Amino acid sequence: MVDIIAYIREISIGDSEHPERKRFMFLRDTVGDRFLAKSRYRYITPRIELSYAELVNAIYDAIDAEVSHSGGEASNEENPYTKKNFDELMEDAKGLWTQLVNTGKVNQATEILQKEFGKPTKFSEIMPT
Repeated sequence: MVDIIAYIREISIGDSEHPERKRFMFLRDTVGDRFLAKSRYRYITPRIELSYAELVNAIYDAIDAEVSHSGGEASNEENPYTKKNFDELMEDAKGLWTQLVNTGKVNQATEILQKEFGKPTKFSEIMPT
């Protein structure tokens, strides 16, 4: 997954007597056909000065804006599922599957698997990528 596709360009800023050339990252093409630049961050600023600090700040600002617009809440807590390997996740999933069988919700789970994998898929056939 790509979070940002940036277009980098050096442009002149300032007046004609004191021109200064700086490099900028374009993170979103606001016109739509000048260059390829995209971002998964909906509220990221379209242009920043080329520096790591500016990029990090732009991403933080975009995340904060997304949270404020969606009414959600940002968290620094780690996702426990990113710490587990495939076998550990499968053990958790088997426990959840057993709960679905016991509550009669197998059809709903099967529909979700089909939607996610794009074809009818059995839980037992899911393999690590």
